[in-house]
Formats: sequence, structure tokens, C-alpha cells
Amino acid sequence: MKNQRRKDRLSALPDETLHRILSHLSSDKAVRTSSLSRRWHHVYAGVPVVDLVDPKSGRNKYDLPDHNFRIRYEAKVCFDQKVTGAILCKAARTPIRTFRLDAFNPPRGLLDQWIIIVVSSGVVEEIDVKLRYWEFSGRRLCPFGSSDEASADFDKCDKKRYVKTQHHLFGCPALRRIRLTNWTLDLPPPLGAVMSSLDTLCLTRIMDPKDLLQQLLANCPRLTDLTLQECPSLKKITVTSAHLRSFAMICCHNATRVKLTSSCLRSLHYQGGLPRKSLFKLANYAGVVALKIEICQDLSEKEPTEFAPANKLIRRCTKLAYLHLSLDPSMAYCSSFAVPSLPHFRQLGLQCCLWDDQDVRSVAVLLRDTHNLEVLSLFLQGHESESDTEHEDDDDWVDYTKPEDDGGDGDYTEPGDSAGDGVDYTEPGDNASDGVDYTAPEDHGNDCTNYTDPDCHADDGVDYSQLTDSFWQMYIRCLDDKLRRINIRDYEGLQLEKILVKFLLSKAVALEEVSVTLMVGRSQNKREIAKELWSWITYAGTGLRQAERGGVGTHTAQQLIGRPSAGEARLPQAIGKGSCRRERIYV
Repeated sequence: MKNQRRKDRLSALPDETLHRILSHLSSDKAVRTSSLSRRWHHVYAGVPVVDLVDPKSGRNKYDLPDHNFRIRYEAKVCFDQKVTGAILCKAARTPIRTFRLDAFNPPRGLLDQWIIIVVSSGVVEEIDVKLRYWEFSGRRLCPFGSSDEASADFDKCDKKRYVKTQHHLFGCPALRRIRLTNWTLDLPPPLGAVMSSLDTLCLTRIMDPKDLLQQLLANCPRLTDLTLQECPSLKKITVTSAHLRSFAMICCHNATRVKLTSSCLRSLHYQGGLPRKSLFKLANYAGVVALKIEICQDLSEKEPTEFAPANKLIRRCTKLAYLHLSLDPSMAYCSSFAVPSLPHFRQLGLQCCLWDDQDVRSVAVLLRDTHNLEVLSLFLQGHESESDTEHEDDDDWVDYTKPEDDGGDGDYTEPGDSAGDGVDYTEPGDNASDGVDYTAPEDHGNDCTNYTDPDCHADDGVDYSQLTDSFWQMYIRCLDDKLRRINIRDYEGLQLEKILVKFLLSKAVALEEVSVTLMVGRSQNKREIAKELWSWITYAGTGLRQAERGGVGTHTAQQLIGRPSAGEARLPQAIGKGSCRRERIYV
């Protein structure tokens, strides 16, 4: 039988479909498809997207990593020419609808021309431009950073370097999404109601010496998503859009008053110091179902009453379904005041720094009032080691060259959307006879999890006997019949982490799924970790699956440990990926 050429079903698709497929790739990758076959030679010209990232960083002589020959070879093409070519090569009937650019110190005149050409078509819907500069500090604008130079304002060397926003940027009636990073805000004098289609606005590290932000917001009547990050000029603003559903204010430490008049607001994110009493004024507190509060300020010397404004904000959101809390340095401060008993509260995210037994106990104290909690996400930070302090200044440095991975507390789902979540909400059976003695945990030898043995932890300063007596007998109502899923991130298997995780896994009798993310460097112990987690589970589930980021592969618990014998409890489903707080990893 003669060999027949395989039919290229992808190339057989119409041009419109191929354009849509390539629009999800960066421009560099989309252009490479032209070498696949003659059919693909001119497909890219019809893609209405320009998405380019400048590989230069300005940190070394050649601005490129010497170990990556491919990147070094491609950089021989001037990035400015690449952007110009990507814009001008579009077919006459293909106006640019999406323009994403991450550029290092581009010529200002050329940058203006790019924006004018893109906007002049009148159909562009998204503009996302991030700028970087020579001798750019990149320091996070937060006064609570660990370095001596921590400040909420820009460095003097940066204040005159930022490019002013192009006036044509605010003159396109079809523009729906704007994301700007490292600009100076400048508006045309008669702005008028020209941003009638804008629904998403994200401003990061924006200088506003003329206080034009309020004028811009007043001319965005259909704004639904607003994010303001590290904008030191922000003091008092009023968002009048009646359609606003999501608002985030991150490290805008000079803000004193934020008024949101929309009754449609559903999501609120605040990161900064302890909020003042009058910081937020919402038209409809009961409409907020997702709230994220991250306190950058050290609370170790603060009185619990100083947390009252944040606690009041939580309590006023009476229909709150999702809450994420991050308190510095640990959850032991103000935790007992943080979570009121709310009838609709279903999902909780905690960024936990476990330094001593008080931190472990505080998490349990916080959970006591979450009677209907179904999903718990823990972002563990463990102990601060010497290797951590060597790079403590890195915490104040933010790389804006590529999007950051926030770790995703995207577990929040809208209330009422549980129909397709794959969770069986029927009452589980009785699992009281699991054979585990939680009052005296077993000895794991070198793992030092014999908490009652003072010699095993003579140097860590933790009173495990006191923790065992009071901690393991604590009653948390949601662990009896409500909690279905636990997500654990950056798990290292440290002693305090083991205590907390074992407490949760052993008592959550309705548990159906566990998600474990291992810290980088712990994957070699995945067999021991999986076996240990397995031994703490009391309710039968589907099986543990763990994977390390970097392509190691996935393994079921049966493959790691062996299949359970008849009558042995099986670990609920869990997925883990290697990650690291200190290293910057792009995927």
C-alpha cells in the first residue's frame, strides 16, 4: 500500500479561525508559523494582535544572558525595528485590536508613533504597555520593606525619567482595556467623555504630579474593573462608575479616602498598612462577596484594637463568601478578631508565617468562627533561614519585565456556581475509627514529629507539650461536616507545618480533595511526604497526585507508596507543583 501524505487538518481551517488561534501567541511565536508551509506564509498578517517583550534588562554589558544563545541571536534584530515591523506588516483590512508591549527605554518619538498608529484605526480594544528605563530602580513602593531605602514614593532619579502618556491614548472610543506600567499620567486638556467603552483600567507605578487621576476616572462611566498599584500620588479618589464590580488598591500608602459609589461591587482587594477608619466608603457593603486584605505593616507591636477598621470592613460585608488574609509577620496577631461568623462565608485563604507555636494555634483560633467553610487555602512561609536573610532586599525589588505569578488564590467561585464543581455535598460516613491517636502523635525518627519529647526539639524554642495539650483538643465546627477542600502552598515539611497540616487533615472528616504545592528542593522527598500526608487522612477519597514544576511528571499515591490494602483509607486527590518564594520562575 502506497504511503499517503497525512492531511493537515489545521491548515484546512479558514483564515478567520487561524487568526484567532495565533492571536493567543506572542508575536514572535506567531511569526514563526509562517515557516510551516506555503499555506501559513501570510496568515500572520491577518492577526489583529501585536504582543512583544524586549529581552533587554539593562543590568549587564550585553543586556542578555550569555547562557542562552537563541535569545542572543534573535536580539541582533533591533527591538524597535521589530515593533515597527509588527505594526506595519498587518494587512490593510486587519486593524490592530490588541497592543501589548514590554519595552526597555524605547525612543520617545518612536513610542508616540506606535501608539498613534495603533489608535488611529479607531478599533483597538486593548492597550497594555510596560516601560523600563536605564538605571531603573525597580524598588517596590512600600515603606514597610526590609531595606533601609524602603519608601512609598519614587526615587529621585526616577521622577523625571518616566514618559508622559500619549494624548491619543485617551481618544479611541472603542478602547475597552488599558494597562500602563511606569508612566507619568498626562491627559489632553478637553478630555470629555471619550472613554465611554473603557471597562478595565490597571495603573501600576504611575506618577501623577498634576492630580489627573480623578479626572480620568470621572470620564470612565462604564468602568467595571479598576486596579491601582504603587501609585504614591493617590490620596483621595471617588469612583463614580455605576458598573464597577472589582476594585484593587495595592501599596498606595498615601491614600486616605476611597469612595466607591457602585452598588454592583463584588470584589475588593486592599494591600497596605493598617487601614484608617475612613479609608473605604462603599455604597453597598452587602454586595461584596470576595475580599482580600494584605497588611504589609509589622503588627508585632500593635494592639489588637488597631486592627478594628479592617475587622469592621470584614463584618460589614455581610454576604462575604471568599476572604484572603495576610498579616505580617504572622497570623498570631489579631487573628481572633479577623473572621466573624458570616452565614455565606465558604472560602478562606491564609498567608501563614509559622515561627512559633502561637502562630500554629492562631490559625486554629481563626477557623473557629468559620462554621460553613468549604475551601481552605494555606500559603505557608515557614521559618526565616540564613539563606533567606541573605536576599532579604530582594523582597523590595519587583521585576516588571514579565507578568508575575501571584500564586493564584483563584479558587474563589461565585456563590451559586457549585453545580459544576465536582463536589459531592452529601453527608460522609462515620470515620471515627481511623486508628490515629492525635493526643500523642507517633515518633517518626529523624523527622522529629514526636511533639511531646522535649529533647527532640531542644533548640527550636517551641513548647510542644503545651501545644499538644491545648491544640489537639480544640474543636472547630467546620471540620466536622463542611470543609471539602484544602490547598497547601509552599509546603516544606517543617515541624510547625507538620503540626498544623496534621491537625487539619486528621480532623476534616468531610474532606474530598487536598492540593499540595512543594517548595523547590523538596521534590526528592516526595515519597516520604506523600506517605506522611496519607497517614493523616481520615476520610476516603480518590488518591494523591503530586507533580514538581519543571517536568518531572505526575505520580499517584499508589505509585509512590503502593496500593492501599482492603479497608485502608485512601488520600483525597491532591496536585502539587514545585515553587519558590525567593526565586523568580517564569512558566
